[in-house]
Amino acid sequence: MTRLLDARTSQNINSQNSVSIALPTATPTMIGVIGLNMFEATESVRVQLFGTATVNARSISEGATLTLSIIRGNQPSGPIVSQKSVAIAASEEYSDYPMDLIASDYNPPTTDQLVYTLVLQMNGNVQNAFRIGPESFNGAAYSN
Repeated sequence: MTRLLDARTSQNINSQNSVSIALPTATPTMIGVIGLNMFEATESVRVQLFGTATVNARSISEGATLTLSIIRGNQPSGPIVSQKSVAIAASEEYSDYPMDLIASDYNPPTTDQLVYTLVLQMNGNVQNAFRIGPESFNGAAYSN
């Protein structure tokens, strides 16, 4: 029988256009961290994860990308659980780029606490990219 081990939320920005935080280019930016308690984990651990972020940006040349990643651990260099990238079109106008990422981590290495990090990164020739919200990261762990 499946049982819930833990569920957590990291709410950074709760609504769109409520803030404007500069997003550096080519630098992984941690926007959410959750730690799931695994004290009662037995077999067949499953973790379900959902992250969302919105960036307002404009690119001055083709080839720029925005990437949202879910990492196991609390470092941007940790193992990638899931990742999604979108192209930023070259334009004179600013555009909003909302991104959602849903992931599952099946039988991760369990310790007393399993940490996941939501990371946002802009790459390419981008002029003035801003995190405008919302930014949320949710996770739930289950086992048999």
